[in-house]
Amino acid sequence: PAIPRPDSELLAVLKEPAASRLIWEKALLGRFAGNVVEAKEIRDEPGSYILCLSFFDIANLVDLEPEGGTYIYSSSEAHNEEQVIDQTRLANWIAHFGLKAVGGLPGAEEGPYHASGHIDGPGMEWLIDTADPQLIVPVHSQQRDWFETRWPEKTVRAEYGVRRELG
Repeated sequence: PAIPRPDSELLAVLKEPAASRLIWEKALLGRFAGNVVEAKEIRDEPGSYILCLSFFDIANLVDLEPEGGTYIYSSSEAHNEEQVIDQTRLANWIAHFGLKAVGGLPGAEEGPYHASGHIDGPGMEWLIDTADPQLIVPVHSQQRDWFETRWPEKTVRAEYGVRRELG
């Protein structure tokens, strides 16, 4: 209940420069017309805004022209080579604009501030060691062998179509 509604005066939608807009973008900008800000407004009063920019929105920094500030990286760690390249590219843009990087990026000062909805390896290990479950059934994982190696006596491998008795 304490989370502001999208039409709250506390939230705004950044109107990105565009030659044309998709129907849903026009509808969104129309619906929240009183809460739409352009890059110039943010440039004029940067201390009045906290921006939420995903990796794909980072090009907006070119229009925002930040001078200082902090970029908090709160996404998951890279899981493959392409994601490592993306993180490096993001870190380079952040450095280019003189932003202090915080979180799980290369060269960041602190973190990671993990917010993907998935737990990282060290966090998973701490959780399992702390909770001390009787059984571990890795379901949504690409590293099931890691569980079997770390907790061989507790790990049960789930397999499609194979019935398992638990307990």
